[in-house]
Amino acid sequence: MNSKASKILGLFVIFALGFLIFMARVFDVTTSDRFQTNAIKKEIDSPLRGEIVSSDGYKAAISQKTYSIAVNPENIKPGQFDLFVKLFCVYSGISEKDLKAILVGDKRVVLLDSVDGRSARNFRQLSSSLDKMKIFTPKKVGGKYFRYGLEVFENEFLRNYSYDDLFQPVLGYVKAEDMQGLVGLEHYYEKYISSDKAGFVQGYKDVGGNLILNTKLDRTLRSDGLNLKLNVSFKLQKQIEQILDRYKPALDAEEIMACVMDTKTGRVLALASSNRYIPYNVAKGAVSSMMINPVQYVYEPGSTLKPIVFSILLEGGKLNQFETLNGFNGQMRIGTKVITDEHKSATMTAEDAIVFSSNIGMAQIAQRLGSDEYADGLKKFGFGKKSGVDISYELKGDLPNRAALSTEIYKATVSYGYGMRANFMQIMAAYNIFNNDGVFVTPKIANSIYADGFEQKITPDELKQVISETTAAKMKGILKRVVEKGTGTGAKIDGLELGGKTGTAHIAKNGVYAKNFNSSFFGFANDGRSHYTVGVLVVDPKKAHFASMTAVPVFKDIVLRLAKDELLKLPVSQQTLP
Repeated sequence: MNSKASKILGLFVIFALGFLIFMARVFDVTTSDRFQTNAIKKEIDSPLRGEIVSSDGYKAAISQKTYSIAVNPENIKPGQFDLFVKLFCVYSGISEKDLKAILVGDKRVVLLDSVDGRSARNFRQLSSSLDKMKIFTPKKVGGKYFRYGLEVFENEFLRNYSYDDLFQPVLGYVKAEDMQGLVGLEHYYEKYISSDKAGFVQGYKDVGGNLILNTKLDRTLRSDGLNLKLNVSFKLQKQIEQILDRYKPALDAEEIMACVMDTKTGRVLALASSNRYIPYNVAKGAVSSMMINPVQYVYEPGSTLKPIVFSILLEGGKLNQFETLNGFNGQMRIGTKVITDEHKSATMTAEDAIVFSSNIGMAQIAQRLGSDEYADGLKKFGFGKKSGVDISYELKGDLPNRAALSTEIYKATVSYGYGMRANFMQIMAAYNIFNNDGVFVTPKIANSIYADGFEQKITPDELKQVISETTAAKMKGILKRVVEKGTGTGAKIDGLELGGKTGTAHIAKNGVYAKNFNSSFFGFANDGRSHYTVGVLVVDPKKAHFASMTAVPVFKDIVLRLAKDELLKLPVSQQTLP
């Protein structure tokens, strides 16, 4: 062996022996030497809040425990200071220069905050090793000496919202103090995704105050909250939010809301708003006053109510959709009130009152309904009561006053959507009836609650036949004509079955109708295989106010998105989409 190789081998042997001596020094103390008395420590193992997970597997909300690492620099033996610094830097990744700058004074300092559970276990192991090496100076307490070393302690839980403002405000928020759901899904499913069944670990503690893990421990396992699986696809949700974000400044709107719902099951695949927030990144106390407007903004629906009133008349046998009505050339008087139409005509068929959104046509046929029949019909469609969607604090709006419905003018104004209020999801659920053979199905955002080896589906509400299948088919045909030749032609996409109704309504402020409008379009998009109900509400757009120029283009872009994601199947000739 040449001299160079011998030198290398010799250095290696010296290094190896040095390392073995160092390790022997680390582990030369028995477990019994690690504590000065038989002190017992009990650590509470608090339960975690369940995760909220999208239908496509994205974890929207997760909980995790975090830990802090602390030490009192005064307790480190002066001759062991550099060794402590070197070892801690290996575990933490902190530079020696930065660590030495922290380790000053005679007060306890937190070296690391928000350490995850795996890293905390490593630091506990380091704490035991440092104690074996007698890095810390014993302190006399009550006549006995103790060594106070590296501390590892649990912080409050964190609730992380992984995708910032995605699916807000519907997803909701929790109180930082106690991790209890405050609003949205976090509040609605509180009893499932939270848990008060803590566990504990009890055993001897070392001089650093940490449990000695290789001794006998008493342990009770915690029981975490259940996870919540959504019907919402986060991919689709994000894409629709991007559409709304693009249209909001273009229309100079206060807010835009949109929903996509599976017609047959009521599964909400997306429920988006242009007005979102990032949890924990808002002013203190502001979140509790934030509205979840799809269920908390109540407004007069305008012409989107016309198909509901029309179907009540059809169902009661009081209307033939093809009968001829007087159009009064765009102006009709009832008492002192003059009712006008944008689309002026001398005569029209009854269904033209829907297709071309005639207030005059609706005002005439609404007189055929008695006040109780009118109010009860609207109630069957879900107005005046909560839609049942799984969001807390839903506001139910109000039904028309029954006594007032005995007057001609009130019957007329309600028929085109004034004199009553509803929320966005109530109208979504009502329009779903037309695309679902007359059956009401409750919109549901959540699909199931689950844990390891367990899953329970969210029980659907009882289905209700609101109108006959025949009436629903007639209404569906009329709503298709709205897109084919009426006020909704801007929504047309060749190869898909599309229908719906525009609505443009004044916004009342301080009891007076201002020059501000809500515009909306509610309808359906089908391909023969899949059936979706889609709704759009544009709140107070300034650049334009007619629904045909505001809500309809948003609706069309959402349907095109469904087609691009292959949730709707276009004919081969139409499959090149923007």
